Amino acid sequence: MPALRAVSGLRRGRLARAVRHHAGELGEQGASGRASGLRAHEGVRGAGHAAAHRQVRAAHSDLGGGVMEPDWSQVRRLMFVCHGNICRSPMAACLMTHLLAQEGMTHIAVDSCATSDEEEGNPIYPPAREELRRHGIPLLPHRARQATRADVATCDLFLCAESVNVRNLARVVGPEVLDKTCRLLDLAARPRDIADPWWTGDFSETWRDLDEGCRALLEKLRPWTPRQS
Repeated sequence: MPALRAVSGLRRGRLARAVRHHAGELGEQGASGRASGLRAHEGVRGAGHAAAHRQVRAAHSDLGGGVMEPDWSQVRRLMFVCHGNICRSPMAACLMTHLLAQEGMTHIAVDSCATSDEEEGNPIYPPAREELRRHGIPLLPHRARQATRADVATCDLFLCAESVNVRNLARVVGPEVLDKTCRLLDLAARPRDIADPWWTGDFSETWRDLDEGCRALLEKLRPWTPRQS
C-alpha cells in the first residue's frame, strides 16, 4: 500500500467531516431516484445538494487542488470509480488496461466500481461500449458492482470521475479511503470533473476526458516500470 505524501490531519479531517455531515441527507436519494424513474445523480439535486457539493469541493480544494499523491513506485492496483459503474469507470478501466498493455506495464492491475448499487450486475452501458469500440479499445468482461471495504485494503489508488463520487465513496467504504483517493482529472493539466454521459448523452466528450486523465496517469506511472532484463 503506497505511503501518501504529507497531508495534514486537519485537512483530511475537514473533508471527512464534510462527508459525514452530508451522508445522512444524501444517503437515501440515489436509491429512491431509480424507483421513481428519475435517476438521482449521486443525490445532487436541489439547493441543499448543490450546497453539499460545493462544500466537498472546497474541502478537496483545501487538500492542495484535490491531488492525493501516492508513492507512485508502489502503486500496483488502480480502482476507477463513478456512480453506477456502467459508463465512466468501466470505460476508464478498459482504456487504462489497453494503455498499460501497450507500455508493457503488466505489473499494474486495473479494476472499477460504483458508489451506488443501482446498476449492480449490469454490463457496460451500450453507448459507452460503442465509444470504446470506435477508438479500438478492447472491452473487458464487466458486471457493475459497488465499492466494498475490502477494496480499500487491496487497492492503492482510487480515481473518481467527479468530486461527488469522492464523497459517496467515503460514505460507502469509510473516510479512510480519502487517504488514497483523487479525481482522475486531478492528474491532468486542468483539474475538473468528468461529466456523467448517462445525463449528457455526450460519450465523445466523456471519452476525451477519460483519455486525457488516463494518459496523465500513465505518465505518473511510467518512470516506475520495472526494466526488462
